[in-house]
Amino acid sequence: MSSTAGQKLSTTLIQKCSSLNRACIAIAGGGGGAISTLAATPGASSVLLEGLVAYDRRSFVEFVGSSNLSDVPGICSREAAIALSNAALRRSFHLTPDIGERHKCI
Repeated sequence: MSSTAGQKLSTTLIQKCSSLNRACIAIAGGGGGAISTLAATPGASSVLLEGLVAYDRRSFVEFVGSSNLSDVPGICSREAAIALSNAALRRSFHLTPDIGERHKCI
């Protein structure tokens, strides 16, 4: 994705979500640029609670709460993406202590 496309996507995400949602974003591997682009976009603090790049397999396993590396089939697998998104949602809940606000977590 080009830098311009990433900036447009980040701006759209912030505009659509800023009044409604808060998110922890977790990306495996080389997706750190996406978090960087989002964080650099004006208004990001209204949406972004935290960004994590699980670049190393050990980081990934710890973040998703698995007990060992063999539990993760492959960082780019569908199962890994689901585990990563579930862990990010749990982290959003953790960072949003007001239960009345948790429905806004994505």
